[in-house]
Amino acid sequence: MSKDVKIEFIRNYIIENDLWTLPSRTLAKSVVSANTKLFGDYNDINIDLTRGIIRRLRYSSGSEKATNNKLFAERFHSYQDPDINDFSPFTIPKTITRLGVLNDIHIPYQDKKNLQAAIEYLKAKEIDGLLLNGDIIDCYSLSVFLKDPRQRNVFDELEMLREFIDGLNYTFNCPIYYKIGNHEERLELTVLRQIPELVHFVTFENCLADNGKFDFNEYKLTIIKDKRIIKFTDHLSILHGHEYRTGMFNPVGVARWLYTKARGNAVCGHAHKKDSFAARDIQGRTIETHSIGCLSEMTPKYMPLNDWQAGFAFVRRNDDDTYKFSNLLIENGRVL
Repeated sequence: MSKDVKIEFIRNYIIENDLWTLPSRTLAKSVVSANTKLFGDYNDINIDLTRGIIRRLRYSSGSEKATNNKLFAERFHSYQDPDINDFSPFTIPKTITRLGVLNDIHIPYQDKKNLQAAIEYLKAKEIDGLLLNGDIIDCYSLSVFLKDPRQRNVFDELEMLREFIDGLNYTFNCPIYYKIGNHEERLELTVLRQIPELVHFVTFENCLADNGKFDFNEYKLTIIKDKRIIKFTDHLSILHGHEYRTGMFNPVGVARWLYTKARGNAVCGHAHKKDSFAARDIQGRTIETHSIGCLSEMTPKYMPLNDWQAGFAFVRRNDDDTYKFSNLLIENGRVL
């Protein structure tokens, strides 16, 4: 088979799948796997031969460095741009003035009564935006902890999640913002550990989309990834809680822990605790931090004894771009 045909296939494969950032050998594995008829069986010899072609395309070696495919090679090396990791805040549009916040539902281990109570409360508040603030799905079978094979698998959980979002869309008919939490991250982390060559394809949003059958536009759904902070007004930051790696579960309170980290008005979930803290800085400004309770089952098998609280939040944007935050507690299916 002509080398030119292989080069053309690799070039198109990279462009169509946006694979500029993969290391040469990792990319070679993906290319061979995608077309064994052209590149031969999936083995070390054919992977190394393909890697050689890729390196010449990349201008990593060979006499072609000075002459051919200049524009293609420059694009290939654009991954070296230090701005590749964009953790800039995601801003909720100012058109959203009444935001509901639900987190730590852990489908399929949700508490039905508590979840329904939260939804009914937010419906009565006529919210015009809904934030699913992480750990909406559990991804139990992808956990690194000891697993029971009799429990639901990730495909069942994703289908339940689609049905849940469909119900939210029917109930509220407003934009839905889905912040990726540490449990949703289990999916891509599993791919990275086991088949890293597929991480560009097996993403959480691609799995949720189900080959395009679940249309995000239809549900006004926006996915927020990469541990990005969410801004609701310039005065309030919302995060799931796993963005800071250590120190959340301490005896002095989750909200105070968040204050020591964020040093500004902030809200998180993740800890399954309802908690609030306030302090004044040296200039006399009051800073508030909050931890929102969970909507999962309250006595899970892995930790039946705990100090969790069920809860959710409602945030109203004022005309002057300040906000009113309500950290709500639920007990036995009743909002307190």
